[in-house]
Amino acid sequence: MNLPIKAPSATTAPVGVRTKRQRKKERIVVSLAGLLVGLLVAPIFVLMGLWSFSLEAWAWLFAATVLTHGVFWLVLHLRWDAFLTWDPHFLYLPWLSVIVLLCTFVLVAPEARVLFPFAFFINLMFLVGLVGLREVVIFSLLMSGGYLSAIVALRSWGEPVEVVYEALIAGLLLILGVFSGTVLEQARKRKDLGRHNAAELRKLSQAVEQSSSLIIITDVEGHIEYVNPKFSAATGYLPEEVIGRTPALLKSEDTPAEQHRKLWCEITSGSEWHGEFKNRKKNGEPLWVVSSVSPIRDRKGVITHFLGVQEDVTEKRRVEAQLVQAQKLEGLGRLVSGVAHDFNNLLTGVLGFTELALAKVEGEPAHADLLEVQKAGTSASALTRQLLAFSRQQMLRPVVLDLNQVVLEVEVLLRRTVTEKVEVGLRLDPDLGPTLADRVQMQQILMNLAINARDAMTGGGHLLIETANA
Repeated sequence: MNLPIKAPSATTAPVGVRTKRQRKKERIVVSLAGLLVGLLVAPIFVLMGLWSFSLEAWAWLFAATVLTHGVFWLVLHLRWDAFLTWDPHFLYLPWLSVIVLLCTFVLVAPEARVLFPFAFFINLMFLVGLVGLREVVIFSLLMSGGYLSAIVALRSWGEPVEVVYEALIAGLLLILGVFSGTVLEQARKRKDLGRHNAAELRKLSQAVEQSSSLIIITDVEGHIEYVNPKFSAATGYLPEEVIGRTPALLKSEDTPAEQHRKLWCEITSGSEWHGEFKNRKKNGEPLWVVSSVSPIRDRKGVITHFLGVQEDVTEKRRVEAQLVQAQKLEGLGRLVSGVAHDFNNLLTGVLGFTELALAKVEGEPAHADLLEVQKAGTSASALTRQLLAFSRQQMLRPVVLDLNQVVLEVEVLLRRTVTEKVEVGLRLDPDLGPTLADRVQMQQILMNLAINARDAMTGGGHLLIETANA
């Protein structure tokens, strides 16, 4: 069974984490936005005639206050990371400096107190860009308290101000400021949560896309909706070739239909299925996979998709088959060794009695026949020695040898091994140099090469063994 996930593209920033550059950019943008709003709104209200007072008396003080305030916060933004390494109590210094500047401004130019709400919101936007809701509430309380203290001081100096009215305005500003700070803080949290969720989804997508396993996702009817790149690399099918089809396109005749029926019954009942398939690639090659198929449920527990995770074990299966074959050959080698050893013992007796018979029939017609028997026995004894050499396991013993002689020794055994349709020929260099090698291993190499060549020529052919200096 094979099953999918669509994922957004990757980003370089970790999940839910803003880089130093991003944090500095946000602080500067929020601060400049607040300063711009304050500088634009106050003149607009004056031009609209909502307040009528003279700016000439304190214009220079207002400009100096704004300039001082702007420079201070600009330095604070540029050095914010270093500033955070100080004692936490120093975080209140910039807030207190703003409160002192504005309250002093109100005391020096009482007419300018109508601009206090705008200054309040300017600094509120500064704080929202830098810190959290708790700090915003503390700043609002300190700002309102400082403002009321300045109003009370003006009243005691004989200025025509209504403390109750100004207190009401300060209270409304405090409530509105805290409300605005709450809304902005929640919006920022939602934005950070959205970034975090998007980044988590990107990580999940990257894990699926870059997984070394074959991953397939199907709908509840078994139609493929997603395959990862590893699936395409292993099977040869591109995503557009399998989307909408069922995993049955990979089915081979070696996998019984009962296995697929059992899989479908288990996963549709809500269980997880584990097993092994012998599938078939697009080019027809076998593909062995160890598969795990499980249902995907929504929040209500309803199955909406099926997820298949598969491991390609084709190479493992190939190695296991080679191991089994090697074990069979090892067993065959032990059998051949035993038979050759017993046969060699029998030949020893045959050759011994042939020697005795030759001594008794010297000069008789039977002497020539016994010589042929002795020659055949000697050849058979050499053949059994070769079989014993091929079948025994021993350490390599390199010696200086003549490869031509090794080829001639193998030829005797080889002619009895290859079929009659394969003609064996030799082309040996008479000036061949000596070679340092293990004799038995060289014989085994020649036999393996020759047998492989014989197997490749099913219709017969010509097998040429050649030696030359290189």
